Amino acid sequence: METTALNTDSERPFPLHRPLPIIVPVQVLDDERVTLSRPFYVVVEQADDSFIATFFDAHISASGETQWEAVDNVKDLVVATFHRLRRAPADKLGPVPTRQIAALRHFISLAAE
Repeated sequence: METTALNTDSERPFPLHRPLPIIVPVQVLDDERVTLSRPFYVVVEQADDSFIATFFDAHISASGETQWEAVDNVKDLVVATFHRLRRAPADKLGPVPTRQIAALRHFISLAAE
């Protein structure tokens, strides 16, 4: 394995002082049509001048100007994805949407169910 020493700041391939990601528990969704059966977690990372929140279990990400806006946006996208995929015929879903709806059903159900 070959290694290379970096002599100046201009040679760094990435910033060394980038903030660490944070993990945010989601315990409430802002949609009365659904209920969370258990909390899920999103990872929030800084991306240049914005933030990206990712719910890795369902492969869903959203961005925002602040950490909290990114979390709110991913929560909205989680609910929208759940509603869209639960209405789709299972035999019409590809492999990724099939895994997404399976993961979402692990955490979310319809409030009437």
